[in-house]
Amino acid sequence: MAMRRVCGVSRKIERATYEAVPFRFIAGNQHPDHDTLATFRRTFLLELKDLFGAACSCSHKRRAC
Repeated sequence: MAMRRVCGVSRKIERATYEAVPFRFIAGNQHPDHDTLATFRRTFLLELKDLFGAACSCSHKRRAC
């Protein structure tokens, strides 16, 4: 079940690298395969979670100023 969810998200990200300008920019106009994206997400899940939390915290602090 979890593997299917990860794969589904990775497929959406892969598709977005073709269709959405922000994703194309972040991906350097490259289009990684969904298997590569899924492996990357599984490998760095904790680091990505911490990074996302830090980015949200930073954004929230900037709004308060």
